[in-house]
Amino acid sequence: MVGLAGEDPQVILWWARGKAERMVQVSSFDLEDQVVTHLLYRVLGYRVPVLFVDTMHHFPETLDVVEKTIDEFRLDIRVYGPRGVETRESFEAAFGDGLRERDPRMFHEVTLEEPFARGLLDLGADAWVSGRRGGLVFEWDDGRLRVNPLALWTRDQVWQYVRDHRLPYNVLYDRGYHEIGEGTAVPA
Repeated sequence: MVGLAGEDPQVILWWARGKAERMVQVSSFDLEDQVVTHLLYRVLGYRVPVLFVDTMHHFPETLDVVEKTIDEFRLDIRVYGPRGVETRESFEAAFGDGLRERDPRMFHEVTLEEPFARGLLDLGADAWVSGRRGGLVFEWDDGRLRVNPLALWTRDQVWQYVRDHRLPYNVLYDRGYHEIGEGTAVPA
């Protein structure tokens, strides 16, 4: 593993795929995740399941890029959300209006942590791939290999790749947001 740290993301993904029995990509459909999807599905030809956590609080623009990406890559997408909840309205009926503001910790647990853990378990993942930049290329996360093939990339490299390959991306970036997450966006 040590020799792969400075390698191309393709080499990192190729190596990880050889070590994992059941690799899953976890995607929030941000820029980095779009690059990883392209590398997995188009460049390497790995049709791994893509785990998407639907928090019931995503922006319409985010859900639009999800649909475009599903169509573009014919994703093997697996959607997990808060247990027992199908819509934002049913979420609010179950947890009350404004849970994020009232109890951010509970909101995070209910909308992200539990569905994410359940998805990895249901999919039998022994490795998962993220688009995270910075930090380590390989990590152990709750007994699973976490692969961050873009860990050594800059934001400019990500944007260049997205442009070069004409990948679908969230239009909120064009409106000045630099981070788009699970129902949150951070203006530049």
